[in-house]
Amino acid sequence: MSRSTIFSAVALKEAIQEKRRRERSSLSDEETRRDIMHRLETSDHPLAALWRRSTGRKPKRNPARA
Repeated sequence: MSRSTIFSAVALKEAIQEKRRRERSSLSDEETRRDIMHRLETSDHPLAALWRRSTGRKPKRNPARA
């Protein structure tokens, strides 16, 4: 991986994390936890699928994608 590719990946990761922080800034700790759990349970992302398999959870339907 070239330096510019690595830097781009880091910049993208930081931008996504900042977006999530802004989205959750007004939520309580419990609401934040529920939001994270919901995203893990409904996401099509491979890491979310791995989390579901490792915890024995079944994927839930995401109403936004229906």
